[in-house]
Amino acid sequence: MKNEKRTTIYDIASALHISVGTVHRALHNTGRISEETKQRVLDMARQMNYEQNQAAQALRRHPITIGVLLCCPVLPFLQEVRHGIEDAFAELSEQRVYPDLHVLHGSADQHSEEIHRIIEAFCLQKPAAAIFFLSKESAALEADFDALEAAGIPFATIVNDMPRSNRIFRLSADGYRAGCMAAEWMHLTCPSPRIALLTGCLSNEMHRETVTGFTEEAKSWGFSPAVIWEHRDDPLLLNRMLRELLSADPGYQGVYITSASSIFIYPCLKELPPASLPRILTTDLFPENRRLLDERLISATLFQDPRGQGYRTVRTLYDYLSGKPCEAHIRIPPQIVMRSNMCNYPA
Repeated sequence: MKNEKRTTIYDIASALHISVGTVHRALHNTGRISEETKQRVLDMARQMNYEQNQAAQALRRHPITIGVLLCCPVLPFLQEVRHGIEDAFAELSEQRVYPDLHVLHGSADQHSEEIHRIIEAFCLQKPAAAIFFLSKESAALEADFDALEAAGIPFATIVNDMPRSNRIFRLSADGYRAGCMAAEWMHLTCPSPRIALLTGCLSNEMHRETVTGFTEEAKSWGFSPAVIWEHRDDPLLLNRMLRELLSADPGYQGVYITSASSIFIYPCLKELPPASLPRILTTDLFPENRRLLDERLISATLFQDPRGQGYRTVRTLYDYLSGKPCEAHIRIPPQIVMRSNMCNYPA
């Protein structure tokens, strides 16, 4: 039997070279749109045998709420993810889609009781779906996610995963690819392969993926990381480790800091003359990373686009609720940013 792909509003928008929002307004007779444009959309919809999805119509008729719980110890990263989520909900407000947003600054372990209460409230209030960004996977939360599933609330995870849960999808940076890029960068820029990795916590799946990518790619170039240390996103511990590495003899030629906690290293690096610093590669592009690049204290940083991750998670979940399929794991490719191309990434 021939399996014909169902026409979507994205197909109609592409065919007419107009926005998806314009197509949506024309099909549902909402918002400001000219009669001419509306007729063009309706004619194209008939021509392409478009059938309105019943789930999407239900979303339009009735306001829906999506529960959102964000918990992270690195405040700038947390704020960027939140801004992306808020951007997406602002766009979806016309479709009457609203967030029940909860933001906790700190680790999931620190806020375990509050996380439990929030998930319990979700189970009682029955939002249409939920989104979770927790600082790490935690066995202590398995019962909470079991309760969420029993309540029939579909959910997605962002950045980190709950691998033992039946989440719809996970959206994250491509940690494995970031690790591979970092290893090749070190091979090309360091005089010798004495390289150190400072990662958050290897019990965190994202950090494990990054370290695995680095180790496997480094092996293909004939070297391996000399040390892999876990700083657990603790700024004091990270700086103590970095000071120890930079004072080591015969010294490290390269240091890769795999998490957004790299924003905390500026005071440590300013203590040393720039000529004595090894090649340092950080993660993400916050004002602190920009300052490090401007002052040539680091060589480059790998941009994970946390704001884009937040935005795309909400839009993907809404599309899923509207009947559109999605991948089980959506990976955002990292981008390498240097002082010379930092201008391409507006602050």
